[in-house]
Amino acid sequence: MKPGQDYVPSAQQDPTQPRPDVIRLDKVEPSVVRWLWESRIALGKLTLIAGDPGLGKSFLTLDLCARVSTGAAFPGERYADGRPMDRLPGVAILLSAEDDPADTIRPRLEAAGADLQRVALVRGVKTVGPDRAFNLRTDIGYLRGMCKAEPETKLIVIDPRRIDMVKSAHIEAAHHLPLTPGTNVAVVTALGHVIVTEGLYDEAFIRERCANSFHLGRAHEQIIAQMG
Repeated sequence: MKPGQDYVPSAQQDPTQPRPDVIRLDKVEPSVVRWLWESRIALGKLTLIAGDPGLGKSFLTLDLCARVSTGAAFPGERYADGRPMDRLPGVAILLSAEDDPADTIRPRLEAAGADLQRVALVRGVKTVGPDRAFNLRTDIGYLRGMCKAEPETKLIVIDPRRIDMVKSAHIEAAHHLPLTPGTNVAVVTALGHVIVTEGLYDEAFIRERCANSFHLGRAHEQIIAQMG
């Protein structure tokens, strides 16, 4: 490419074949990050909440849903005079096939003060046959449709741990969210944190196959630092 010119496939290239999607950065319109929770959860972005079992991750996500539904300020968000930075209520969409809606999800939302009319739970997909679990690989279009039908949607919570949200002929819940630019570092870092902190690795296997025989303890510290 010459300066100032966009990438144009050669005449010999088959236009039906994949090719690079290239744009000059001077043609990219700059924008600012919009925050749901200042400096923690950005609107329109992926936020990963990872940690050991029993730390309250589900409690946290339901508290986020409750705050979105009522417009309540998030922790630490206050005006200069000390008043909480409340905002207009929004809609939260929750995908969770692990917790029971009646004895777990609703009671927790009520305890958090949620407006239950503004929290939608996706329980699965109805078909002409038996209902099935929501599949992020094949059913993401339904989620987009829900967001269009609910333009006040501000938060989508997906809790896919040990459930059948992703299933195909080749994959049995091996992964749940596709890695896309802007999200892959957070996902891979969190996976590395879980693998190391929970001891889900074979140290001898790694040392035999990794250059420089890196120190796992140091790698663990680096992962924690990145996540912090």
